[in-house]
Amino acid sequence: QVESVEAMVSSGVDVSATDKDGHTAIDLAWMMGKHKVVDWLQTNTNCRSLLKDLTSAVVKGDQGEVVAALKAGVDASVVLPEYRGYCDMNLISIAAMEDQAEVIDILQRAGACIDHRNANGESALHIAAQCGSSQVLRNLLAHGLDVEAVSAYGWTSLHNAAHHGHSPCVKLLLEMNAFPDAQDWDQLTPLMLAAQQDQ
Repeated sequence: QVESVEAMVSSGVDVSATDKDGHTAIDLAWMMGKHKVVDWLQTNTNCRSLLKDLTSAVVKGDQGEVVAALKAGVDASVVLPEYRGYCDMNLISIAAMEDQAEVIDILQRAGACIDHRNANGESALHIAAQCGSSQVLRNLLAHGLDVEAVSAYGWTSLHNAAHHGHSPCVKLLLEMNAFPDAQDWDQLTPLMLAAQQDQ
């Protein structure tokens, strides 16, 4: 991959060219997890991946850097093909996974879908419950996300929180009227999942 990119750059291609969505070659490489290509382009050309900068700022919870990247023109509604083993993750889901509640409002105002579903049918609410991010859960619920939404496996956010033993999230979801007897496609309830995991 790097050799092909190097050959094209050496031939004088425009490294700042964008596709219909405004993504440059380095952005597309970042989205596809081609870090060697990204590193080579950053080292050997004057291009920089603003998408990489925005994603890194979201992961760190740096509100100033998030705003700066968005002002520079990065699309807040971008969906990364893969992030930490999960497919089709948007930036709000990444913020939920990284326990960065403070950037969710910024991303949502900039056009990121608050109820985006990844390839497993999980919303940011499912991910926050799975990761034990009670502040993110609270923030997402304030945005009106459906506490009973189910993933491709039939799991609600309460299933995720119970399975992973995140009792503060379990308590919060129950306070928000999550149905405690919800069954997944195998008729497992959150209680059954917690019991299986010794949670």
